[in-house]
Amino acid sequence: MDNILKENSSKWKAIAKYQVKQAFDPCDEDLQQHARRLAQTYNLDVMESLIPEKPKCGFCGSEASKRCSRCQGEWYCRRECQVKHWQKHKKACELMAETVSKLQGDLKIEA
Repeated sequence: MDNILKENSSKWKAIAKYQVKQAFDPCDEDLQQHARRLAQTYNLDVMESLIPEKPKCGFCGSEASKRCSRCQGEWYCRRECQVKHWQKHKKACELMAETVSKLQGDLKIEA
């Protein structure tokens, strides 16, 4: 530890200036790279694999294994439940799908 302090004793201002630029004023490319890393880290499939309970059907509440293919946000146990639930789910689905698509386009993230 003392060795590091001695080696850098005359460089603290330069190190601090570099850190401020990196931490508080990143360029657009750095921000996009960071956003891509976060999106990959917090991917729905990864997050849901950490939840101990199985997803529930958005219509009947039974254990679900199928996900809305458009928004990926609602689960269903069978197609009939998805069809019956569509009128209620439609607005949220469209909003989520548009938002995800826009974010992916803005950040150049592939689905």
